[in-house]
Amino acid sequence: MKKIFKLVRKGLVNPRNIIAAYAYPLQRIIPLILLSILFLAAGEVSVSQELIGGLSNNMSTASKHLPEFNYILGNLKLADQAKPLYYQSKSFQLVIDDTIQATKDQNDVGLTPDQKAQIDDDTFLSLFFFKDKSYAQLGANLYAIPQALTMFRSPNNLTMTLNYMKNHQFQVLLYFLLAFSMVHGLMYVIYMAITAMLLGFYNMRLSVPLSFLARFKLASVAGFYPSFVLGITNLILPLFPYPYPYILGFVLIYIYIMLREHTKHVHKIYHKLTGQEMTPEDVEKMLKESQNNETQVDTDSPSRSQKNLNDSETNPSPINTQVDQPEQKSTDSKQDEDKN
Repeated sequence: MKKIFKLVRKGLVNPRNIIAAYAYPLQRIIPLILLSILFLAAGEVSVSQELIGGLSNNMSTASKHLPEFNYILGNLKLADQAKPLYYQSKSFQLVIDDTIQATKDQNDVGLTPDQKAQIDDDTFLSLFFFKDKSYAQLGANLYAIPQALTMFRSPNNLTMTLNYMKNHQFQVLLYFLLAFSMVHGLMYVIYMAITAMLLGFYNMRLSVPLSFLARFKLASVAGFYPSFVLGITNLILPLFPYPYPYILGFVLIYIYIMLREHTKHVHKIYHKLTGQEMTPEDVEKMLKESQNNETQVDTDSPSRSQKNLNDSETNPSPINTQVDQPEQKSTDSKQDEDKN
């Protein structure tokens, strides 16, 4: 894990350095992907803070206007002096009316023209409590609430539910962070896959084409930079509600610069070793030689190892010979000393 973050730091100095990421196993890059998703999700929570705060306040306000009601034999019944409630705000809507009865289709509610006029279909979140059915509407999607009889059996239970967001703000923020992390996790992987496919066009100018997995890993590492910057920026000042077009554009430009700088680096090394400029013919020749060497090593390795083994058995190694000579010399010198 330290290696991948060290690589990220090097990539800030020179984009050429992150080309090493294509050789990393995907497991090492996954923590970087998760961090990118976390930064984007945290920024999304900040961008949605106005909506979350407004929804919390509107639901809390609605709880102060609840009529007295209870459920009799599974049907909603308002108190004798209570009137139906049609509460509307910018982000929340609450309707409690025991005169409205659902038809055979549970999502088809029979409303009079006057009742339809009092309901806003564009509200972000709506709760509907009718005589025999209860619904929650999120955006344009309508969902039946089968447990309304037990969950909201009295105004007190409904009041606790409507005030939950205001009384448990930290838990609510964690819920939204988890939800946004799941959404951004899916979006991030999809966009990195799209970016990897677009990076395939760069293969037309590369001597050694990069595989899809290699391009995906490079895109994921390069995508960490804009994800971090956009996430932190949104935490301070929510300016980028849709960050992925910026991430995609940045990664395409960054990888292009990385490949260009890497090519310059290779040409510089070649010039330093040979004193000549590298040409496309030189690159092709080097690739062929590299492939031939790899093939020769694969085919000759068993025979070479056997030959080396035979040589070592029949011919003593020069190292061993050089070690034995000083011992013989020291013995001769001892004999001369004895004679004297």
